[in-house]
Amino acid sequence: MFELRKTDCAESVSYGLNLTKDWRDKMTARYSDPRNARGAECLAKLAAEAAGLSDADYMQLQPYFESGGAPWRAAISKAARAVGFKHRIKDFPTFVEHLMEVLNEPVAA
Repeated sequence: MFELRKTDCAESVSYGLNLTKDWRDKMTARYSDPRNARGAECLAKLAAEAAGLSDADYMQLQPYFESGGAPWRAAISKAARAVGFKHRIKDFPTFVEHLMEVLNEPVAA
């Protein structure tokens, strides 16, 4: 059961990364900002790396993933939009770190 849920979590993150990659591809065509193209390329790489979600990273994400729904998807989207614009997000572990920061942000009332 653990491995199945971990796989589901990795697939959820990968899906969100690919959605943002597609959006970045559209922004690349619309604007001349090279960060969009670099971001789209990095997002594609991260989406592929998501299948290798570590047990430790899954354990951090699990409570948020299990709660699921719109807040989970919104956090993935927000974290993914930083890719290409925040230089420290270079690989999947650093993406997970940033995702955890987003997930732990205070919620506005």
